[in-house]
Amino acid sequence: LPLVGVTSLEALAARAFAEGRAQPGDLVAAAIDAKKSELFVAILEGSHSSLEFVLPPSHVPRAEVDALLATAAGDHRLIVVGEPPLPADFPPELPEAAWIGRVAAARYFAGGGVDPAALEPLYVRPPDAKPSPG
Repeated sequence: LPLVGVTSLEALAARAFAEGRAQPGDLVAAAIDAKKSELFVAILEGSHSSLEFVLPPSHVPRAEVDALLATAAGDHRLIVVGEPPLPADFPPELPEAAWIGRVAAARYFAGGGVDPAALEPLYVRPPDAKPSPG
C-alpha cells in the first residue's frame, strides 16, 4: 500500500487556499512556533489540491522572519497562516488532521504515493539530544 508524506505546514497552506483566504497566484507562508526564538516556515503556491514549495520547510530565527517573507513575496500577494507567537494581527491556527488527509488524498490520486520503505521523515532542525560518546 503506497504512502503519502504531508507536512503540517502544507496542511495550513491548503486550508488557506480552500477557505478562499489565498487565491491561485498568491503565496502562502505557513509558520509554526519552533520554540528557541525560531519558527518552522514554508512558503507555498498552488491551490488546496496541488501545492508546490517556493521555500521548503525551514527553521528560521524569529528576528529574520519578516525579512524572509518580504524577500520571498516579491510581486506576489503573501498570506501568512500559522500559530502564535506571530504578530498580533494573525489569527492563531494549528494544523488539523482533516487537512493533512485532504492533501494526502489529492497527492495520492495524482499518483504521488510511494513505497512505505522509501518514505523518510522530514526533520527541519537537528535534534537537541545527541548520543553520548563511547
